[in-house]
Amino acid sequence: MSEGCIKTKELMKKFFNGHLYPVLVGAIVLVSHIFGAEFYLNFLNVFLCVISFLICDSTKPFIPVLCTYVYQFSRLTNISDPSKSDFYYTGARLYTIIALFVIAILAAVVFFVKHGKRTLDSLKHLPMLPAAILLSVAFLANGAFSDGWSFFTFGYGAVQIATFFVIFYFFVIGLRDESGEELCGYFAFVTAVMASVLIIETANLYLFGEGLIVDGSVIKEKVDYGWGMWNTAGQQMVMTLPMLFYGAMKNKRPLAYLVIAVLTVASAALTMSRNALILSVLFFGALAILACFFGNLKKQFRIILPVGVVGALGVIVLLWDKISRVLADYLERGLSDNGRFDLWRSGFESFLKAPVFGRGFFGAYPPELQDGGIFPAMAHNTIVELLCAMGIFGLVAYLVYRAATLKPFVIRPTLAKSMLGVAMLTVILGSVLDNFIFYYHQMLYYPVAQAIAYKLYSEQEGFVEPNLLPRLLRK
Repeated sequence: MSEGCIKTKELMKKFFNGHLYPVLVGAIVLVSHIFGAEFYLNFLNVFLCVISFLICDSTKPFIPVLCTYVYQFSRLTNISDPSKSDFYYTGARLYTIIALFVIAILAAVVFFVKHGKRTLDSLKHLPMLPAAILLSVAFLANGAFSDGWSFFTFGYGAVQIATFFVIFYFFVIGLRDESGEELCGYFAFVTAVMASVLIIETANLYLFGEGLIVDGSVIKEKVDYGWGMWNTAGQQMVMTLPMLFYGAMKNKRPLAYLVIAVLTVASAALTMSRNALILSVLFFGALAILACFFGNLKKQFRIILPVGVVGALGVIVLLWDKISRVLADYLERGLSDNGRFDLWRSGFESFLKAPVFGRGFFGAYPPELQDGGIFPAMAHNTIVELLCAMGIFGLVAYLVYRAATLKPFVIRPTLAKSMLGVAMLTVILGSVLDNFIFYYHQMLYYPVAQAIAYKLYSEQEGFVEPNLLPRLLRK
C-alpha cells in the first residue's frame, strides 16, 4: 500500500473515531426525519457505516449509527397510525432497505473475520454467558406447548435475543482494544447528539405538527414522531439523562451538557407521557444532587442546583395559566391507571392457562387487542409480561439474568460505571408501567451502555472473565 493510501486510511480512521462523525450522523438523521428523506439518505448512512467497518479496528464508530438510527423515520412515511403511509410498500423500497441491512451486516462480519484472533480470544471470555444462554432459551420457548404459540411468537423471542445479547456481545468483542474511560466520555458525547436530535425533532413536531395544539392544549394522540409515539419518545429522552450528566461532570464544555439535559426534560414533558414526565424529573433531580458531590464541577453544581430550583418554581408560578392549558392532558388524567389494571388482570389470567412457558408474545392477549402491527399487545409491566408470555421459566431466567447484570456495578463501583448503570435503570424502571424492555427499537442504547460498563469492569485490576465455553461444551 502506498504512503498516500496509508495516510488517507489513517485520516479516515481518525474521522470515524472522532467527534465529528457522530455530529454528521445526527445531521443525516435530522434531515431525514424532517424532510421524510430517510429512504434516500439511508444510502449515505449505511455507506459510511460500511466504510467504518472495513477500515477501523473497533466497532466504536457504529455506536452513533445504532443509537440514532430509528430517529430518522418520519411522520411522512410512517407505516403505522396515524399516517398509515404505503411509502415502503410501493416499488422496491422495502427490498432496498433490507438489502442495505444485509450489506451492513456483511461488513460487520468482515470486520470480525479480519480481526479473527481478537474475536476468538474475546469469545473465550464472554461475560454472564450462562445467564444469557438461559434467558435466550426462555425467549425461544415463549408460548411453547400452549394454544398461543406460533411462528410469530418464536420470531419475536428471537428478536429479543438480538437486542438483549447479540448487540451487547457485538460491542463487548468490538470494543476490546478501546480505553473504557475514553469510551465513556465518547458515549456521553454521542448521547448529547442523540438528545439534541430528539429536542430538535420535538421542536419540529410542535412547530409543524398538524392538529397537535387545539384551543391552547396539546392533543396527546397527535404526539407522533413517525418512529414512535408519546410514550416511546419520552422514554428515549429519559434514557439520555444519566450520560448527559456524566458529560457535565467529566467532559469538556460541561455547561452545554447541562443545557441539553434541561431541554431534554422539557421535551420529555412535551411528549405528554406521564411515565416520561415523572421519571425525567426524578432522574434529573437525583443526578443534579449527585453532581454536587461527584465530578469536576461539585462547587458549581451546589450553586446551580438551588438557583435552578428557585428559577423553575418561579417560572411555573408566573406562567401557570399557560402551562396548565398546554399540559392539560396531564392534569385531566392525573394518576389514573389508563387501562393498565385490566391488562395486568388479563395477563395473569393468561399466565394461569399456561404457567410454565406462558402463552407467547402474540398469544398472551386476545386478537381484538392486537393491532396487526409488528409489536404484540403487551401487559405494560415487565413481570406480568414475562409471566403471561414466557411463564415461570421466563420469569426465573430473567431474574437470573438481572442478577448477573449487577456484577460490574456492585464490584468496585466507579462514577462512570454507575452512570452507565443508571442509564440502563431508566429502561428497567420505565418498563414497570410500559413495555420498553421488549421493544427492540427501544433496546439499542441499553446494550451499548452495558457493554461499556463491562469494558470498564474488565479493566479494573486486569480482571478477565473466566473461560466458560469449554466447560459448557463438555456439558
